[in-house]
Amino acid sequence: MSACGVHMRLLASLPRWWVASLVGVVAWACGLSDVFKQPGLEQVTLTYPASDTLIYVGTTTAPAITVQAGGVTVPNPHFRFTSLYPTVVGVTVGGDSLIALAQGFDTVTAVLLDPIFTDTLPTIRQGVRVHP
Repeated sequence: MSACGVHMRLLASLPRWWVASLVGVVAWACGLSDVFKQPGLEQVTLTYPASDTLIYVGTTTAPAITVQAGGVTVPNPHFRFTSLYPTVVGVTVGGDSLIALAQGFDTVTAVLLDPIFTDTLPTIRQGVRVHP
């Protein structure tokens, strides 16, 4: 009897659920799950630096927000800023920088501008304190 015949009978004698489980484990271990994963973007994380949460009246700043997509840092991200209280923190005409106008507290929203996003743009909101 050939070696193949012995293996075939061995597999045929095992319960079907066990064989199916074994095939599933082997496929998972080989990374086959990545083959059937839906294409799309990795998770995007925006981080607002703590050093940019305190600004002084009369200064203009572009917060150095970092962007990571799938754990990889995205170089040179571009943002559009808005301010909840524009009398405290204004936004430049291009929308890419903040202007500290008056002492107080404001909530700033930064939206990542990237042509790869067509539906929902990654956004971060951050409290900003303006000192005199």
